Order: sequence, then C-alpha cells, then structure tokens
Amino acid sequence: MKLVDTFEYLNIRNKLVDKKLPIKTSYKFTRFFAQLENESKFFNETLQKIVNEYGQRDENGEFVLTSDKQGVKIKEDKFDECMDKIDELNNIEVHLEYEPVFSLDELEGLDLEMKYVNLLMPYISEN
Repeated sequence: MKLVDTFEYLNIRNKLVDKKLPIKTSYKFTRFFAQLENESKFFNETLQKIVNEYGQRDENGEFVLTSDKQGVKIKEDKFDECMDKIDELNNIEVHLEYEPVFSLDELEGLDLEMKYVNLLMPYISEN
C-alpha cells in the first residue's frame, strides 16, 4: 500500500470503533491500525516539513492561505519542486510487519461500505 492510503484504512477504524467484535478480530484490527497510525504520523510530520520549507509566508511570518482557506500557498518558484516532494511522500510503499488475514465470517456483521471492503480485499481470505 502507498503511504497516502493509510488514511483511508484509518477511516475503517473510525467506522468500527464502537462495534463489539470478537476478541481475535478486535486484536487483528487493533494491531493493524496501530501500524497504520505510525505510518500516518510519519506522513503528517514529513508533510509539515515540506509545507514549512515551501509554504509562502506573510510579513509576520504566518503562512499565506489559499483562497478557499483549506491549504497553504506554495512559493511560486518552488511549486513544482514542492509537488515532486509531496508526490514522492504519497507514493512511499508501506511494508507492514503485521498483515492481518480476516475471514469473511469475521467481517460479515460489520456493515462496511463497499469502498472499505475493497480496501480490505488484500487482507480477506475466502476460506
């Protein structure tokens, strides 16, 4: 999986946080999400460093926001370089130490949307 994909997997955690699961299934998800949390933390820290390096600042040293106020403007002469670094960050391949294998029976009662089932496909065994 790509580093940027860890956030989609963590959205599954948000869907499951209040569900009662069998202990083994809960353990698998908890261990899986802990690894993803570490990866997403690295992503956020590295992205912040990129923004600090390439973000435009006003005369007070504050970041200049985009017109929609959802992001930081990038220095015009550094835009391509910044986007290259963000692309590189997004595309880092994540190799997890623990990759759970879920049975269809374990996931059956979770009422997950298809997009989440699709994400979990590499971790589902049909046996």
